[in-house]
Amino acid sequence: MRNITAAAAFTAQQDRPLNRHTTIHFDKCGIADPVAALRGFTKLARDWLAIKGAVFSYVWVRESGHGKGEHAHLLMHVTPHLVAAFARRERGWRKLIGAQRARGAFRSTAVGRSYRHAEVGIQYGEHYADHLREIIGYLVKGAEPRAVKALQLSRVQPGGELWGKRTGMSENINRTARARASI
Repeated sequence: MRNITAAAAFTAQQDRPLNRHTTIHFDKCGIADPVAALRGFTKLARDWLAIKGAVFSYVWVRESGHGKGEHAHLLMHVTPHLVAAFARRERGWRKLIGAQRARGAFRSTAVGRSYRHAEVGIQYGEHYADHLREIIGYLVKGAEPRAVKALQLSRVQPGGELWGKRTGMSENINRTARARASI
């Protein structure tokens, strides 16, 4: 969980702050292989942003819960001037990853008051860092008891039973990338 927190801080230092939170409810939209769908979604987003000359950074966490089914939270950096076009493209990507249209299956919101909040730091008296800390706390709520204690997490909730990786991030913000940048 510290890895996720460190990656989020690193994106801000690299002028790629995490500014978009997307939740995908795999069961609601009929996706049978959530891991492949998540991989496909991030590849489509990365490739499209690369064409636009933008760097894609992201962190994801998979969860499973009673009544919610399997779902994932993605925190991404999408250059603010590309957000509207990104959102339009995202609808097509849903089809490409095998998602069927379903109410509440996908939800995307800004981290903070707007997609530019991270760039300006404070909007309407609210700090972007506070919003980011809140959403990171939400994402890591299923942490192991030892991590909960070490990170002093206030929100704790089981992440449900899953097969495969529970968390991941783009290579440009992982431990190796962060170590290379500090040299």
